[in-house]
Amino acid sequence: MRRFLPVLAGLLLVGCGQGGLGAGPGLTPVAEGASGGADLRFRPVLQVVASDATSSANGIQDARYVRQSDTPATQQAALDRLDCRAEDPLRGEDEAGLPLVTCSADGTIKYLLGPAVLSGAEVERAGVGRAYGATVITLELTAVGSAAWADFTEAHIGRQVAAVWRTTVLSAPTVYSTITSGNTQIIDSFSRDEARRIVQRITGPAE
Repeated sequence: MRRFLPVLAGLLLVGCGQGGLGAGPGLTPVAEGASGGADLRFRPVLQVVASDATSSANGIQDARYVRQSDTPATQQAALDRLDCRAEDPLRGEDEAGLPLVTCSADGTIKYLLGPAVLSGAEVERAGVGRAYGATVITLELTAVGSAAWADFTEAHIGRQVAAVWRTTVLSAPTVYSTITSGNTQIIDSFSRDEARRIVQRITGPAE
């Protein structure tokens, strides 16, 4: 089961200090002036369908009109039409404040997502570790990000939220509980190398 969990000292991370992550091992600070994290967005999952479509909108403006509409009929049409095998004209060009119809990284699932509630700009540090026998990505948020995340997770317990990199859904875990500290672990079926690549994207310069 994919979940977001709050980081609790001594429970989910080896080396966690009392009261949170502190400067624990395995966490990389976001570099001064790094812009890579700006391409990471967290969006609520509104609908999930299997990917079997064969056509897509071409061009950024056309794709944005179809796939970022707030009209239910247009959203459903976009889900039906989106071809996850095609190159995405919206890659890195989606509007954070609008809904988004997009695909999973492996192209097997299509998502209707709500407007972004958090971006990589609110991540101060990130790292890779293990918990519950799985590879996990740990995020430590800024004060502003922590406040927004606490409000969001409180209102979305038991619901999915997608971690989206340039319109591609990297993970869509279920919110397990309210996260008030801002310290969050993403538990998914990542390989360690996949998780490291995601962390490098968050903490480093834009690709």
